[in-house]
Amino acid sequence: MRKYKIIMLFLSFMVSKPTWAADAILDGESKYFLDWTIENLVLVVGGTVAISALFVLFQTLKTIWRAQIIHRFESQGMNHAAAVIKSMNESFLGYIYQQMDGGVTLGNEADVLLSHNYDGIQELDNNLPPWWVGMFYVTIAYAFIYIGVIHFSSYGMSQVEEYEQELVDAEITIAAFNAAQKAFRKEAITTENVTILTAADRLAIAEDNFQIYCKACHGQQGEGIENMGPNLTDEYWLHGGGVKNIFKTISEGVPGKQMISWKTVLSPEEIQEVSSFVLTLRGTNPPNARSAEGELFEENAAVNENVTEEEVELN
Repeated sequence: MRKYKIIMLFLSFMVSKPTWAADAILDGESKYFLDWTIENLVLVVGGTVAISALFVLFQTLKTIWRAQIIHRFESQGMNHAAAVIKSMNESFLGYIYQQMDGGVTLGNEADVLLSHNYDGIQELDNNLPPWWVGMFYVTIAYAFIYIGVIHFSSYGMSQVEEYEQELVDAEITIAAFNAAQKAFRKEAITTENVTILTAADRLAIAEDNFQIYCKACHGQQGEGIENMGPNLTDEYWLHGGGVKNIFKTISEGVPGKQMISWKTVLSPEEIQEVSSFVLTLRGTNPPNARSAEGELFEENAAVNENVTEEEVELN
């Protein structure tokens, strides 16, 4: 009875609202704390009920087993008081272990003793443990279910199909990672940190974009077109030379001039590529080049040790 009183006291404590919980709600930690308390209260009460039910079931089975033990002793000629005292020496947990083990007691080993004799060593014909036999039958049943579901239905995938699906998932993950990295690089490029690219593949992409977006005003070879765009192959610049100034001019455009802002058409990465390509046109001296305009720009080229892809930063 004492055990039941402790359980009931614990349940009554959990169901009642603690004063500190009410104070916390009044102090303003309101809805989140209340939801957390309710969710955990249900969990604790549910767990307590389940444990109590298992405990009651255990005690009931133990009582039935002990009654059977007393009845067996009485059938052997003992009076009820002596049978009760002797039954107290029997262990219910030991009985359960013996049933799970499948063996016999020392007193009953003669029943399973085989006639074999190996140098004085005799063999017992014990049964396999019931739990082991049960697991063996479960694996057999599971094998049939597995074969049916995996190989003869559309509910599961074979190992080959799972492997192929994992390859597809890995490719998607890699593509998403590369896209995120590329987007990060694009967003990170600004006028302040832009650098020259010298990688041939990047410059080839830039040349294609130059022919698409820049040729109409600056000519196919950057020679410039009269009344349109200036010559990009000499040392003189209207809005400053160097990769930073060119990047800014392409990105922001020149107000009041024909040079529009291209940042809504080209990404920062593409503008960096075009800016780097424009610098490769310097000194090419194409035919029909426009006269120099603007101011002479002197550059101080220095290798930026903090960038990759063979980039050079122009100050």
